[in-house]
Amino acid sequence: MTRSATAVLYSKRKTPVLLVAIMFPLAAAAALYALPRGPEYKSELLAVYFILQVYQCITPIVFSWAFANTAGHTKKTTTTGMLYLGLTVGNIGGPFVYYSREAPYYHTGLTANLVVMCVLAGCVVFQMFYLRMLNLRNIKRRRDLGRTGTHVDLSLENSSNWAKLRAEQKEKNIGEGHEAEAEAYNANAFSDL
Repeated sequence: MTRSATAVLYSKRKTPVLLVAIMFPLAAAAALYALPRGPEYKSELLAVYFILQVYQCITPIVFSWAFANTAGHTKKTTTTGMLYLGLTVGNIGGPFVYYSREAPYYHTGLTANLVVMCVLAGCVVFQMFYLRMLNLRNIKRRRDLGRTGTHVDLSLENSSNWAKLRAEQKEKNIGEGHEAEAEAYNANAFSDL
């Protein structure tokens, strides 16, 4: 998980890191589905098992991605709660698709894993394009209001850089006369209005 977080911080992009993290367990589940069982395949099966463990990197990235792309405290907590609910339901229901009568191949369970990972990859790609469309719309909206089109995303920055980046963004908007408006808007962020 540390490597995926480091990759996100250095690349400043969550989507490619998330897609790469999804590809490992997807490939491992496909390999488990296709590989025969037996003592002569012990090394291959163990290698696939280790590759499958990359799935643990997916959850933190998905949670941070959803949290960073949701505005408003109530929406953030609701989104996080729904993600956690889905994770919990999946963890409870997942073992029930691994039937003991299919041992040692467990084709139904592995098929379910493959389908879920493909759906997740599709959702990530869809979300990437959807967020891109929303970002372009927001850039246009900010420019129409006379502000700079760019907005600094602090979620992908080191906290030691936040003050500097906020100052740069504020400086860009001060020249355009929007400083007081932004401060008034943010002053009531947690006022439950």
